[in-house]
Amino acid sequence: MVYIISFCVVVIGLAMFAAWYYKLFSKIQNTEQITAKLTIFQKSVEAHKDGIIILSDAGEIVFFNTAFQRLLKLKPVFNKDDLVHAKVFKLKSSEQINIETLVSKFLYRKNEESEFSISADLIIDNKETPVRIFLSSFPVNNKGKTVNYKIIDIGDLTHDIVASQRKQKDMVSNLPNQYKMIEDMSILITRMQDQNRTFALILLSLDNLSTIIAAFGHVKVETLLNRLSEGLKQSAKEMNCALYHVQSNDFVMIASDVHMADEIIKIVKAVEKNTNAILDFTNTHMRLTFSTGVSFFPKCGSSTEVLIDNTYKAIAEAKKKGDGLLVFARDVYSAKSTKHVLEILNEMHGAIANNEFVLFYQPIVDVQKDQITGAEALIRWRHPSRGLIPPIEFIPIAEKTGFIIELGNFIIEEAIRQQKRWETFRFNPIQVSINLSLREIETADIVFYIADMLKKYQINPSSIKFEITENLAMSNAEKAKSEFLSLKNLGVELSLDDFGTGYSSFAYLKDFSLDTLKIDRIFILDLVRNQDHQQIVKAMISLGHNLDLTVTAEGVEDKETYALLKEYGCDFVQGYLIAKPLPVFEFQELIRNEKSLVTGRL
Repeated sequence: MVYIISFCVVVIGLAMFAAWYYKLFSKIQNTEQITAKLTIFQKSVEAHKDGIIILSDAGEIVFFNTAFQRLLKLKPVFNKDDLVHAKVFKLKSSEQINIETLVSKFLYRKNEESEFSISADLIIDNKETPVRIFLSSFPVNNKGKTVNYKIIDIGDLTHDIVASQRKQKDMVSNLPNQYKMIEDMSILITRMQDQNRTFALILLSLDNLSTIIAAFGHVKVETLLNRLSEGLKQSAKEMNCALYHVQSNDFVMIASDVHMADEIIKIVKAVEKNTNAILDFTNTHMRLTFSTGVSFFPKCGSSTEVLIDNTYKAIAEAKKKGDGLLVFARDVYSAKSTKHVLEILNEMHGAIANNEFVLFYQPIVDVQKDQITGAEALIRWRHPSRGLIPPIEFIPIAEKTGFIIELGNFIIEEAIRQQKRWETFRFNPIQVSINLSLREIETADIVFYIADMLKKYQINPSSIKFEITENLAMSNAEKAKSEFLSLKNLGVELSLDDFGTGYSSFAYLKDFSLDTLKIDRIFILDLVRNQDHQQIVKAMISLGHNLDLTVTAEGVEDKETYALLKEYGCDFVQGYLIAKPLPVFEFQELIRNEKSLVTGRL
C-alpha cells in the first residue's frame, strides 16, 4: 500500500508538472523562469529511486531519469527504437513485451485520464527482477490541441520482497514462522477440499524450555534450537513434510495425505532419531523431549483457526500427562450429535429441490497434444447461509444414509445435460468423467437410469466416462465386473480411479472391461524428487498400455512433473497445473481460450 501511494504521488507530481509546463509555455515568455522550474523538476525526479520515462503520443521520448536508464541497462543516449526492440517485461501470463506494447496494451484510451498498476518481471541479461509498473495517460491541452502523454514509473520490488520474506522467517532458526504457516495452511485447505484429501498438523513442543534456559543460558539454548532445527529439517525432508518454527520452543510439521495414527508415529520416530544426537551437545544427562499434539484435516476441523486450536488443545493435554507424550485431537465430526447429521441430511434433500448443488469441472489434458480433451465432474454444495460446503462434509453422510443414490442421480443427469449443451453450442468436444460410489454400483437400477439419461439427452455415449475407485471395485469385484460390463454395453467408457492404492489383480483389470487406469495422486505429488515413485509410475503406465488401456495421472501441480509424465508416455493428466475444479462458466471460458490459457501453463 505504501509503495502504491508512493507511485501515485510521483505520477500526480508529473501530471501537475506537465499541465503547469504547457500553461507556462503559452503564457510566460521568460525563458529563464521556465528553465529554472524545469531544472527543479528534473532534479526532483532524478532523486527518485524508481525508473521514470515520459512518452509522447507518437512514442517519442520526452523525458527519462537516470534510474530508468540504469534499471533497463540502456546506453546514456537511446531512442524509441531501443525500447521497441527490447522485450524486457514478462507479465504474469508469461507474455514478454516491450514498453511500446506495454503502453498500447494498458493505456489505450484517448483524451481520457487512465491509470494502471501491474506486476511483472524485468528481464535483463537473462536475469529476472520483480517490478511494479505504474502507467498513466495524462491529456494536456495546448492551444486547443490535446496531447496524451504517457508516464511510466518502474519500481524494483526486490528489496520489498526480501523484507517480506524476512517477516515470514523465525529470527533464530531461519525456518518459516507462524505467519507463513497460516498463509500456507489457507492455500492447502482450499486444495485439499477440492481434491477430497487429508493432511495432519503435528505440533512438536520442546519440554521444560524454561528449565533448560536457567541451566545453560540463552546463548547456548539458541545454539540448541539451531541444531534442533537442522534435525527437524532432515526429518521433514525424509517424511515429505512442511516445517515451521511457530514459537520459541514450538515447531509444526504438516504432512499431506496422512490420516492414520501409525503414520504420525512413524514421523515422530523419525524426529527422535534425527534429534537425539543433536540434543547431547550439552554434555549432560538431561533428557530433552517433545510433547506432541496432532490434528487431522478435515476430521478435526475444516478451517485454519479450528485446526490450530484443536492441535494446541491436544498438546496441552499431552503436557498435563507428562513429558514426551503424543496426543491426538478429538475427531470433531465423530463428536457431532445425531441431531446434526439429521440436519445435514434434511438440508441435502431440500438442496436438490432448491438447486443448491452444482457441478464443477476439472480439466483433463491430452499430454501428447497439450490440449484439454476431458473434464471430471465434481459436486459442490452452495449453501445459502454456510457458503460453499466441501464434499468431505456431506458425502460421507450421504453414503451412510443412502442419500448418495439420489445425489448420484442428480450428478449423472446434470453432467449429461451439460454435455448436451456443449454439443449444441459446438464447443470443442470433451469427454466428461463422473464418479460412481459403491452404493450406486450395487443398485441394480443404476445402469437403467444411465441408459434413460443417454436416451433423454441424445448424446454420444462415448463422451461420458464413469470412474470407480480401485478399493471400491475390489471390495465386491464380481458385482463390479457385472455392472461394468452392462455399462460398457451402453457405449460409455470406464475408468479405475486411485489406481495403485488398492489390491487389484491383473485378471480383474482385464475382465473389468476398462478403458482407463487413473494413477493415484500420492505417486504423482512428489514424482520429481522420489525415484521409487518414478519407477512405480513408469511400471503403471507400461501395465496400462500392455492391457490396451489409456493412463491418466491426477495431482499434477508443476511443469517438471508434467514433463516427466510426458516422457514416460502417460496419456492424460489433471491437476492444479492446468486448473482447479471450476464452475461451469469459468470452465467454458477455459476451453474457449484453450490455446492461450492452457499451453501457457505448460
